[in-house]
Order: sequence, then C-alpha cells, then structure tokens
Amino acid sequence: MNLVVTTTDANPVSCTYNINGGPEIPIDCSGGTIDVSAYDGRTTITVTAIDVAGNKGSDSVTFIANNDTILTVAPSGADFTSIQEAIDSASPGDTISVAPGVYNEHIIINKPLTLLGAQANVDPTVEGARTDPSLESIIVGTGGGYDGAAIVIELTEATEEKEVIINGFTIKNPGGDYGVILPSSPATPPYKDAIIEYNIITECGFGIESWDGLAAGSVIRKNLIANNTHYGIECYPWFTTVALVIEGNKFVNNDAGIYMGDTQDFLIRNNTFADNNYGIYICYDDGSEAHYNNFVDNTEYGIYNEGLPAINATLNYWGCKEGPENSACDAVSDYVNYEPWLSYFYPETNGPLLSDLEPTGVIADNTPELKVTTDEYAYCRYSTSNAVSYTHLTL
Repeated sequence: MNLVVTTTDANPVSCTYNINGGPEIPIDCSGGTIDVSAYDGRTTITVTAIDVAGNKGSDSVTFIANNDTILTVAPSGADFTSIQEAIDSASPGDTISVAPGVYNEHIIINKPLTLLGAQANVDPTVEGARTDPSLESIIVGTGGGYDGAAIVIELTEATEEKEVIINGFTIKNPGGDYGVILPSSPATPPYKDAIIEYNIITECGFGIESWDGLAAGSVIRKNLIANNTHYGIECYPWFTTVALVIEGNKFVNNDAGIYMGDTQDFLIRNNTFADNNYGIYICYDDGSEAHYNNFVDNTEYGIYNEGLPAINATLNYWGCKEGPENSACDAVSDYVNYEPWLSYFYPETNGPLLSDLEPTGVIADNTPELKVTTDEYAYCRYSTSNAVSYTHLTL
C-alpha cells in the first residue's frame, strides 16, 4: 500500500501508523509502503503526524484486504453487510462466506464465485436437520420478474469448471416470482453453469428458473424445494434447457416439483417428490431419464408427459409396491416408460431379500455365473470388483 501524508505544517517531526489499533510503527512523513499481506478482511490503517510544537494530527482509511480469497458478510462485524457488495468487490474464483441473518437483496452473480451460507453442506432433505431459522443465511428476493429475483446468475465466459456454487442458504421471494435464475449457456460444452446445493428454496413463485435463453450443464442437488406457488424447478418452454443433473433433492408441496418445458438429456435421480400436484410435468422432452426417485402422494400424477417422445422413467418408487397401475400408487400418464419399478422407497430400507448369492461356475469367457434367489419379483444390478459400471438384470 502506498501512503501519502499531507500536513499543514511544512516540517512535521515524526509520523507513525497502526493497523487495526495495533502498535505505532514509524514511517517516513514523505510517504512509504505499508505491508498488509498478513491481514485479511476489513482493515483500518491510522496515520499520525507530530510537528515541532508537539501538535498531533491523524487520519484513517478502512478497506477490505482479500489475501485469502475469502470475503465475509454479516449483519454487522464482517467485511460487508450486503452480499451484493461482496460480489462486486470479489475477484473471480473468490469465496464469499455469509453469516446467519436476513438479507433482502436482488443478487446478481456475474463472475465465477462460491457463495457459502451458514448451513453449507448441511443436508436440508434430512428430517429435522434445518429447523432453526436463526442459524440460516436467508436471502429474500425483492419482488417480481427478473429484476426482483433473489439470485440471478449472469456469466460472460464458459469454462470446463462449474463457475458458480451456491451452498447452504434459505432462499425466498414471497412477494415475487423467482428464487434462483440459472445462467444462459452454450448448448454444448463448455457450459456456463452452476452448482445449486444444500439450500432450502421456498415461498417463491418458481424456485429455480431457466430464463430467457438456453441453460445447460448445471447441477441441482441436495436441496429442499418446498411450498413454492408454481414450480420447484421451471425450464422455460420457449428455450431449450440441456443436460441438467437434478439429484438428491426433496420436492414438497409445489404445483409441480419439476416443469420441463423444452428439455433435453436431463438426469433426474435419487429425488423425492411428495405432496405436489405433479411430481414432474413434461411439456416436451427429448432424451432425459428419471431413475431411483420416490413419488409419494402427488395429487394428479407422479409424472405427466403431454406427448411423444416418451421419457425413460424405470426404476422409480411410485408410493406403493404394486406400481402406477395400482390406485394406491402415484399415477403416470401416457408416454412414460415406468416398467420395471422399485417396490420400496429408495434407498431401500426394506427391499427384497437376497439369498444364495455365490459363484456357481465359470463359463468360457471367464465370467462368474451367479445364482440369486429373492423373496419376490425384483430388478437387480451387479458389478465386479474391477468394474466401474453395472449391468441390470431382471429376475
């Protein structure tokens, strides 16, 4: 840091400075360099000059030293009191750590950043894990439309990495429309994309939105997406949304958990859809798959697809062991390939019993032959110790 001292006395005798109220350190009154590399966060330097008569004058400057690439936000006592101010001051790749509190903001993320709330990596889909609002970093959008969304991600450059991570917040917009708006992206890699994880997204019109332009490549995982007026995730029907991974989320009490307006090649897995009107509503989709999800007590349909092509929705649990053809299960529409299905809530805690799982011989290509016995119809998978992928087989 370059220091310039200006004084009304032409002949100051001595000058000193301190950092954050620490010890006084001599410095040349004509100016000099102060090393702040050992400091981080909000930092105050106070300079004092003394003239020949012993008169003393001082002045201070406060700034944010960002030597560890982490900026802090809190209602008081941190680098910033506003998340947007921290984003504006951050460098690409920085982390912004946000303390518990309520932040009424329209946030625009326009550079690669990691945004960490106070509940980062605490899974809200686990019953009872996130029940105390005083421990939450709560972002409340400021109103309707794009300009009132709680968080808008706008990226100018696509890279091989996920450019933005949003982790550990409660995100609301009770007076408006959108919780999080995904970045527009090229249709093929590298994408402009984000990871939205470990958040509670609630009291919005639309929890997560694919807005005006193609969105692609983002990962939405381990979020509780609940009590939104319209859709937990909406993929805008006039623009194609490509290759989203939606996994490990819990969708509760939305009009639809996911609305797929014009989508391609989604992977929807390991989610729970409960007490929505529709678990998944498909206007048009090509090539997406939905597996190992739980559909429970959705009023209209577990999955509703308006027309061809059909969606591959095998290996899901539909609320009862008998599958969608039984009135006790969640229903599916036409154009949903649901067979075979899971008989138990996934991950299975009371699944079909397996027995006699042992090699019974070796065939010509040195592949072990296994005999498996279950107590009911089952759909199984197997792997070898040296294989990454697995193969399904029906018993």
